[in-house]
Amino acid sequence: MITCPKCGTQLEDGTTFCTNCGASLAAPDPAPAPTPVPAPAPAPQYQQAPYGQTRAQYQQPYGQPAYAYDPADHTAEFDSSEVADNKILAVSCYLFGFIGIIVAALFAKDSKYMKFHVKQALRLSIAEVLAFIPCIIPILGWIVTGVLCVILFVVEIIAIVWAFQGKSKDLPMIKGIKFLQ
Repeated sequence: MITCPKCGTQLEDGTTFCTNCGASLAAPDPAPAPTPVPAPAPAPQYQQAPYGQTRAQYQQPYGQPAYAYDPADHTAEFDSSEVADNKILAVSCYLFGFIGIIVAALFAKDSKYMKFHVKQALRLSIAEVLAFIPCIIPILGWIVTGVLCVILFVVEIIAIVWAFQGKSKDLPMIKGIKFLQ
């Protein structure tokens, strides 16, 4: 007679399953050794290149780039002192439209940083003027113009925030205007 290890019921020899609880009475197979799981590789840490250094100058050992490449980000192309000196003037390009663009172009002729933001602000101002073309069509054109104006207002706020932060990125939806490259 054998005893069920789970419920304690007495069973006849040769029985493979308990008639009371259904537990297996066969000798348990030795458990296979667990396979070691390799630790996951650490995620790469990306860093922005310091002001004044280009992407090619600032790299990690073995030629690996130190940050994720963003073709729309031109921040590393400008000197940090140039950015600090002209940050407020760059913001004025976006805040005051064509007048701000003219003032910024006159006061900072030699600054590549200002030329970048003047071009961006000019693209944005041209897009704002073009957004009023559908306004000619009653009702549907008015709705389209309203939606475009809201989108361009959001893009303008993004441009102002980036200029305050000292970033030089191509603006979303406006970078498609290619004639000011």
